[in-house]
Amino acid sequence: MKMRRVLVVVASVVAFVTAAGGAVGFAGIQWAQHEIDANAVDLSRQDTGGTEPSTDEAIPSIQGPCKDNCNFLILGSDSRAGLSAKDQRGFQSDSEIGGYRSDTIMLVSLNGQTRHATIVSFPRDLLVDIPGYGQDKINAAFSLGAADGRGLPGGMALAAKTVAKLSGMPINHTIVVDLGGFEAVVDSVGKVPFCTPVELVDDPQAFGEPASNGGSGLQLAAGCHELDGPTALALVRARHVIAGGRKDCISDFARISRQQQFMRALINKLVSPAMVGRVPQIVNAVTKQLTFSKGLKVTDAVDLAKAMKGVASGNADFRSIPGELGWADINGYRASVVTVTPDGRRFMEKLSRGEDLGDLGKELAYQAPVPAEIAVRVYDDASEGHAQNDVYDSQLNFAGFKMMATGAEPAEELAGSGTVILYQRGAEELGKVVAQYVPGVELQEAKAGQLPDDTDVAVVVDSTYRYKDPGEGKTPEVSEPCPFT
Repeated sequence: MKMRRVLVVVASVVAFVTAAGGAVGFAGIQWAQHEIDANAVDLSRQDTGGTEPSTDEAIPSIQGPCKDNCNFLILGSDSRAGLSAKDQRGFQSDSEIGGYRSDTIMLVSLNGQTRHATIVSFPRDLLVDIPGYGQDKINAAFSLGAADGRGLPGGMALAAKTVAKLSGMPINHTIVVDLGGFEAVVDSVGKVPFCTPVELVDDPQAFGEPASNGGSGLQLAAGCHELDGPTALALVRARHVIAGGRKDCISDFARISRQQQFMRALINKLVSPAMVGRVPQIVNAVTKQLTFSKGLKVTDAVDLAKAMKGVASGNADFRSIPGELGWADINGYRASVVTVTPDGRRFMEKLSRGEDLGDLGKELAYQAPVPAEIAVRVYDDASEGHAQNDVYDSQLNFAGFKMMATGAEPAEELAGSGTVILYQRGAEELGKVVAQYVPGVELQEAKAGQLPDDTDVAVVVDSTYRYKDPGEGKTPEVSEPCPFT
């Protein structure tokens, strides 16, 4: 049975890697370092094959200590190793999929001066120059490097070289997780809260796929859920989703949106005080299930942990390389690809220089605004905190929005507004996305200066508000017109 390449959202594991911190004490850190070293792979002199003229001298380092900045490459391997027989149902075996494959590639760039983290997604079909092989889709780098017996080290090294050459940035550390590892790590955290305003169903046949493509098995009703490892895996690897009766326009772009949304919801839980008691479990799962490039230090992970807490406070950004659909001849075949746009080149130049990215990389073509990149504040007026907790946590924090710190009382100019969703001028579509998760609340454009500059949308809650689950009642429709349907 032939199945489409599976997807694992592996950037989430960065949060787990960083969980060691001081919470496990000195002995725990020493143990975690020993376990990381036991799974470490030396990429510095790894053969990656290829017959094209070598351009390695133009490629930044793919393994080395962090200095001012630190860049982590996160790769998802669709190896079935570690999955139970029950969980392997619907998957092909490792022998059937024909070697190593990775459809998830994310770069976490930590600015040493600002302590700001930028988490960048690379579309699997992005057309790039793979060192030694010429032009191909970026997800081919992992399998090409692993071919001819080079295995996991070769795949890691070539993927790192490819991203380093594309971005112009050194890759300090590379981390790989497979399907079983993803499930184990999510389960070590406990069930992850996740909200969706519409039903999500993975249905490959609705997209013209053969019956042999069983999909991920995702079937998630509208509302808020507690996701275990297998359900979370189904969510993040789904490639043919019908969301609220509407088919994804560009599957990989829609999948990136759901990945980023899940990751922010996951980290929002991970950094909560309630997770301190689970740190040993998390560290054990991470160190035993993941593969690391040689040289990763727990101290680097602790630094990253501090920055990743910014995911829960708005000081971390999710971006994707700006690209557009196109066609290319690859190995004698005409293939659909994503090509880097001029904005994409500017994005990478600014990222490599540590400059402000502005709005570059925030939008995905034909995709509604991504919740993970919508900055939201909640103001609670005279509800004794009850309504705020519902809106802040159950409806927005658990839905993976970029939640900004806020006080219990609204600014004076917001008092008396009733329960209302306010959006900055020009940000109505962002307001509509928030309204999908807080149904039945009126949308209004904010007056000039009414909201802080760092806030896209505010939810003002008064004592009359009564909680509704996302998906309850009529909500605004937010969808970019799709030219392919």
